[in-house]
Amino acid sequence: MAASIDILEDRVDAVADLVQRLRREVARLERELAERQSVAPPLSPASKDCPPADEQLLEEISRLRAERAAVRERISGLIREIDQVSW
Repeated sequence: MAASIDILEDRVDAVADLVQRLRREVARLERELAERQSVAPPLSPASKDCPPADEQLLEEISRLRAERAAVRERISGLIREIDQVSW
């Protein structure tokens, strides 16, 4: 049983590290996007197309958000496993 708890602890630590890296990456991308938007001239209302670089950033942010959701679900699963352990 102690081995199971050690494995769960390692997994939780790994997930926490991953969440921290993802948060830093999202923050970096959001800053970069904000900087590009402040430097770029505003788009005219007729032109709703984003420049390719901004579109790539938005796709990357979407991808990271999806990863974050998957990590949260994984953490929830680990917590459910921990809750099932009889102390």
